[in-house]
Amino acid sequence: MRDQNPTEKIINSKMTGLCHCGTYPRIPKAIRKTGQMLETKNA
Repeated sequence: MRDQNPTEKIINSKMTGLCHCGTYPRIPKAIRKTGQMLETKNA
């Protein structure tokens, strides 16, 4: 992951080709959580 703390705008711009089904709202949340975990690991 290039940016371990992406903004909502960055996440949304990268997700343009994904289906907006029921799991769509959980994807940005998972991206943010993963970034936070990586920051903690690399601290």
